[in-house]
Amino acid sequence: MEADVISKELFDKLACPVCVKENAGSLEMFGDYWLICQDCGRKYPIWDGILIMRIDEGDKWRATEKEALPVPPPMPG
Repeated sequence: MEADVISKELFDKLACPVCVKENAGSLEMFGDYWLICQDCGRKYPIWDGILIMRIDEGDKWRATEKEALPVPPPMPG
């Protein structure tokens, strides 16, 4: 994990907003652009250094294999 993308202190506090209610919601950093939930497989993009932890955004990429995720993630608009 690159120190300038997400600090270790912040990363250690993050959890999937869906899974944290019943599981750990542990996240894996994938490259500098994605956080992947180890429980449900939702994938949350990082746009210009901003974490997008919206459930609808994580749902969009759930079925995409992590190696197939676009880098950088496409931004809306």
